[in-house]
Amino acid sequence: MISAGLDQPEAQSGCPIANTYTPDEARELLQGFEIIELRQEHIFPFVIERYLAYQYEKQPWFQAMPSAVFRALEKSFGWHMLIRCRLKQT
Repeated sequence: MISAGLDQPEAQSGCPIANTYTPDEARELLQGFEIIELRQEHIFPFVIERYLAYQYEKQPWFQAMPSAVFRALEKSFGWHMLIRCRLKQT
């Protein structure tokens, strides 16, 4: 969504730069490391205006969504790519 210009990395514009990577681009970036795990996570489900006021109200479509469906969406469309790696042994 960020790459397509349809969303921004934070709730407000002008926040620090956020880069997007495909799994292949992340693997290339981490050449010299053994990737142990690479997965996507995290879809922000809350109404931003309320979240900024410490009120954790989910968007209506996320509120109605079963947890298993939400988790499946996170694995395919999550905002964060979590990578666990270690230096390759030579």
